Amino acid sequence: MTKKCIGCGAVLQYTYPSIEGYVKKEVYEKSKYCERCFKIKHYGKLDVLEIKKDFLSMMRDIRNTNAGIIYLIDILSLSNTNSEYLKLLGNNDIVLLTKKDILPKSVKDKKVIKYFKENFKTSANVMVISSVKKYNIDLLFKELDKKPKTYYVVGSTNSGKSTFINALVNSIGRKGNITTSALPNTTTEYIKIKINDKLSIIDTPGFIERNTIYNYITIDKIKEIMPKKEIKPKIMQTKSGFTVIVDDLLRIDNIGKEKANLIFYMNNNMKFTKVKITTKDDLKSLPKKNITTDGKTDIVINGLGFIKITTKSNLVVYTLDEDIISTRNKMI
Repeated sequence: MTKKCIGCGAVLQYTYPSIEGYVKKEVYEKSKYCERCFKIKHYGKLDVLEIKKDFLSMMRDIRNTNAGIIYLIDILSLSNTNSEYLKLLGNNDIVLLTKKDILPKSVKDKKVIKYFKENFKTSANVMVISSVKKYNIDLLFKELDKKPKTYYVVGSTNSGKSTFINALVNSIGRKGNITTSALPNTTTEYIKIKINDKLSIIDTPGFIERNTIYNYITIDKIKEIMPKKEIKPKIMQTKSGFTVIVDDLLRIDNIGKEKANLIFYMNNNMKFTKVKITTKDDLKSLPKKNITTDGKTDIVINGLGFIKITTKSNLVVYTLDEDIISTRNKMI
């Protein structure tokens, strides 16, 4: 009988160590997890597998079934790149804006939902959740239970899909077994979980966005920059001719005539340095994008967080790839 890893869903096998689902032959019969998931669960280690999925095609395939879609979006990296996927959602689908625990407590759900609906047109139901804190999970379960069916859970790498499913399963008193990690590409296959006689949830492989900082940094760096607790916004006022450098990942030069007010919603443990542009050349060899704002703009660095700009400003933003830089209307 075919055995599957209860962590990632891969078929267990003991022949090819570099292929998903591998376990040593001597432990195959008693194994519930593949060797990779076992390492993640018990040691926090990851052997990277190259898994390429066409997310748009997957979404379209799901749309052709009778199942619903639960689309998870990391609230820190919300950008216009989400729009093409949101077009596929309907009235019976759900958008979950995740990681509410990372945003300042002063940010209210209603404000975030209103902003999302006004700026990202969708007919789907929209909720704000924190799977880590179990915030709104019970409320979501009640919503799902009203319309018994199967839901596919979709989203990009590190949007928190598996953590969400475990939280949902735990909310009804069952133990979740989906592998969760602060690392990309943990789930490799579809994993179906029967919640009750009326409701089933299917976890899907997280898609890797083309335009994300995760494609340009090491696994250790990913774990280092991901916020794990409530962000305390970092306010940096820069005069004309000054720059803000964030770790070795981001540089923002103020080349305008006026003072720029920048509020960073990123991991507070990163190093923020403000100096004259002429003093440091750090990161100036990186790709850049010129951004002129009206003082009502967020600059999103996909995977890292966002910067709220509250003054009319003329800026040059340097980071690992210019395509991971985008702007949106101010969210907060």
